[in-house]
Amino acid sequence: MTGCDRLGLRFLEWAVGTQQMERLKLITPTTNEEWDSYHRIRREVLFEARGHFGVYDPNRPDEKAPNKYPKLLVVSGEPVGVVRIDIDSRVAALRRVAIRADVQRLGHGRALLNLVEQFAREAGCTQLVSSVAPDAVGFYERFGFVAEERNVNERGPGDSVFMTRPIDPVGEDSR
Repeated sequence: MTGCDRLGLRFLEWAVGTQQMERLKLITPTTNEEWDSYHRIRREVLFEARGHFGVYDPNRPDEKAPNKYPKLLVVSGEPVGVVRIDIDSRVAALRRVAIRADVQRLGHGRALLNLVEQFAREAGCTQLVSSVAPDAVGFYERFGFVAEERNVNERGPGDSVFMTRPIDPVGEDSR
């Protein structure tokens, strides 16, 4: 285990507690039940909670396209969060990050980002990027993301803020 991995595990233990960490899993949905949970969380948190009813499409082909990794955060067998990680070379783009409304502010978002970073590092990525809703910018800043200035033609969807965070490459020790 590298220094980066040890540091990430120590932070994760701090963020959610050692016992909680043992119950956390970032899985790829494979069963119908897991896919239903993945899409329900995305639809409810990212669309319906923002007043967008009837527009979420769970059958978009990009969900299962190459280099796109839908993930479900499961705590003690209960799905609580989602993210899709799109990998392009050494950049991992986080898409549609969401934690169920009834379990927000309990450390699951921090745990999700730590597990996503571990996944991205293992895939050889050196940078995380995401187009973040304005009300989530503070959360991402606390995790080390920085808002980037971008050309107007490169803006994220809607009023989102494009944020980046470097991560250490696989095998490098951060001691």
